[in-house]
Amino acid sequence: MTTRITVVRIIGQIRSELDRILEHESSLESGLAETSALLPRVDIAQSDSGLCLLVEVPATAAQDLDVGITNNVVTVSGNKRATASPSGARFLRIERQWGQFERSLELPTAVNPKEGRAVLRHGVLRIDFPLLSEQRNRTYRLKVEAGDKIE
Repeated sequence: MTTRITVVRIIGQIRSELDRILEHESSLESGLAETSALLPRVDIAQSDSGLCLLVEVPATAAQDLDVGITNNVVTVSGNKRATASPSGARFLRIERQWGQFERSLELPTAVNPKEGRAVLRHGVLRIDFPLLSEQRNRTYRLKVEAGDKIE
């Protein structure tokens, strides 16, 4: 019985170590797995007067974000920076991912990109556009502002 418990414990330790190695390797690679994990989640809402996108971008500063719109497709790109370990400590487990990300979404209706506004508050980027009856074939950049709360 003791031998079986020891073998099970050793297998568990090997599995944990392999998981740690694989997690570390996947955080270093710039493959599809990292890219998909970094895709920010988006909610889109429409009112009578405008369109609102709420984009999750935790641990990302306003200066590290870029928002553009071309032919009614909004692209949010940025850089989620790695967190340093607390002084005197070393990470034993790293699950959060960092690096470059980009997410493009075709808007469900035409908007006025010149009047668009992007505000970052508490890790959520809110992008508002007034509705427009005609589409324009131009590219626009929105300034991302830091704010206190989501309204």
